[in-house]
Amino acid sequence: LCSFTEGIRMEFSHEGIHAMLVLPGYIHTAFQDNVLGGTPPESIRKAKRFAVTPEECAREVAAGLERGASTVVTPFSGKLLMALARWMPGVVESRLAGANREANRHP
Repeated sequence: LCSFTEGIRMEFSHEGIHAMLVLPGYIHTAFQDNVLGGTPPESIRKAKRFAVTPEECAREVAAGLERGASTVVTPFSGKLLMALARWMPGVVESRLAGANREANRHP
């Protein structure tokens, strides 16, 4: 999706069409309350401390639109994760893969 959005931005910018990439992180919603067949693993539940409200996320997206941003990352911890992924991609990828494996073990 990132590459698609960036491609659209480059292809249609000369026509005045703006494509903004939105990378929302953990958002406080009732999604986890509706998990079927159990509870999310502890590592996933701990991630909530970095979450923002839907309203905070919407404000960030609106601010990005107003300033003509090409990318909006929210919450701030997502920006840190992206920076870390640029410096140590293998470490970040293995940690995220491990969290995914743990989440899939909990029905």
